[in-house]
Amino acid sequence: MTPSLELALAFHQAVLEDHDAVSATITRLRELTQDGDHAYYIDFACFMADLPLPPEHTTPNGSTANRPLVAPFTGLYGLRCNSRSWM
Repeated sequence: MTPSLELALAFHQAVLEDHDAVSATITRLRELTQDGDHAYYIDFACFMADLPLPPEHTTPNGSTANRPLVAPFTGLYGLRCNSRSWM
């Protein structure tokens, strides 16, 4: 599958709260994005499923981080995907 389809699958699994399946999808995303292209999809997938980033994950600027790239935007709206307040 392409990284975009894996991200869509991760969204579907996050909505269903299937954490085992989304973890497997994130593993496949890591394999598909090893070259650096679309690596931020891992940030999005972890955020949607309310999972921590994998320990070996790096941010686009090369530093390691313990929060997804999208985390700064959550404070603007007070939303969390798993809280269902966005629906």
